[in-house]
Amino acid sequence: MEQKKINNCKQLAKELRREIVVSSYGTGKVGVHIGPALSLADFLAVLYGGVMNIDPSNPFKEGRDRFVLSKGHAYTALYSVLSLRGFFSTMEYHENFMTDGGLYPAHPIKQLDKGIECSTGSLGMGLSFAVGKALNARKNLIIKHMLSWVTESVTKEVHWRHLCLQFSINWIILSCSLTIMDISRMV
Repeated sequence: MEQKKINNCKQLAKELRREIVVSSYGTGKVGVHIGPALSLADFLAVLYGGVMNIDPSNPFKEGRDRFVLSKGHAYTALYSVLSLRGFFSTMEYHENFMTDGGLYPAHPIKQLDKGIECSTGSLGMGLSFAVGKALNARKNLIIKHMLSWVTESVTKEVHWRHLCLQFSINWIILSCSLTIMDISRMV
């Protein structure tokens, strides 16, 4: 990645962290998952600031890259990066964040015009959606990259032709052993 893009990603990461904190505390409500959201700031800044093929002015663009936030409880990070990238205004976001009937509830709801590719909530829910989209892309060659962040509580990346998964597995809070299955032969 060229230096200018790297600098833009660093700046976006700073702005994203600030926006996550401001929007989280601006609700005046408890239960906003600020930790999981902040853990995604650098990752989302790189994706939305320099890697993904997206166009906020044309969110339905054929061949665009897609991102699915499988850990839907980090919704604040997704909403914040989408507002900072111009999919919707920050003011619209703040006015409709975690409000009764608002556009940006606790856990993403599919709104393609706003850059939200699918509804997610339960851990792993977005994974099945991302896998399905990647399989369709492979069959029809319509999506260049399908990206998803999956948390099941070490970091492991899995790359398929049309799917990139980023696993975030927190060994500190895990109280049992975990075996990561080799899924490279499944697709």
